[in-house]
Amino acid sequence: KYMKRVAYIIICVTILLGAITAHAKDYDWSDALVADRPDVAEASQTVGKFRIQLETSFEFSQDRENNLTTRFYGFPTLLRFGVIDPVELRLDSTIYQFRTRSNTRYDKGPSDFTFGLKWHFLDYGSKGIPSMAVLVSCLFPTGKDEFSENAYVPTFHIIADWELPVNLSLGVNLGVDVPGRDDVGDRYAQFLYAASFGYAFHGTNDRLKMYIEVVGESPIKSNKPDMRALGTGVMFLITPDVQVDTFIRAGITKHSPDWIAGLGGAFRFF
Repeated sequence: KYMKRVAYIIICVTILLGAITAHAKDYDWSDALVADRPDVAEASQTVGKFRIQLETSFEFSQDRENNLTTRFYGFPTLLRFGVIDPVELRLDSTIYQFRTRSNTRYDKGPSDFTFGLKWHFLDYGSKGIPSMAVLVSCLFPTGKDEFSENAYVPTFHIIADWELPVNLSLGVNLGVDVPGRDDVGDRYAQFLYAASFGYAFHGTNDRLKMYIEVVGESPIKSNKPDMRALGTGVMFLITPDVQVDTFIRAGITKHSPDWIAGLGGAFRFF
């Protein structure tokens, strides 16, 4: 019941924000925000000098293994601040998580925080030149043990976006991180990838978009299994500074969560 109330509150706040801004006129849609959600693939664009952007959601996941069903509820949130036009600082966390196991065990607690920096170093060009950025970050194990990596986790991503004909787009992220320890207690690295294929609906001024994506984690020289998922989602810009979105992802390997779904938005304040 508690989680349902939280979801209702988020929906009501999002609708209220939309209602407040829905009657504004003469928006400059060419300066609309670009969010790093709801797809896993990060966008190459930064928020811009001295701008602040908040991206948040309510997220639910479920996984069933060995006749045990585990459900997670959380609030993934990303705060972005533009230092200069091509560089932004980022603070990222699920804030607080709840976990149930076959409705017999209940845990809750704070999550880890990740601090990062994104540098947009290349704009779109002719002959298929993408927009590109680098994202470096480090997770700090500040959360409760049950919801923490219990280790510092550095991550590096290279990000590329292409604008394609007929309102299509492609975003690709390739990266590597060094998460906690594997089953025998050794640190290991893993290859990260995400590819998101998007479509902006005709006649909406790029306000209404959808995407399909494939995401995965592939451990390097470790006994940890691969994790892969397919996902889709929809984003809608209420104003150039307010986006609402929803998504769902389904695991396609045994050790991936069966499915993850979320509802959220992005809000730019300056």
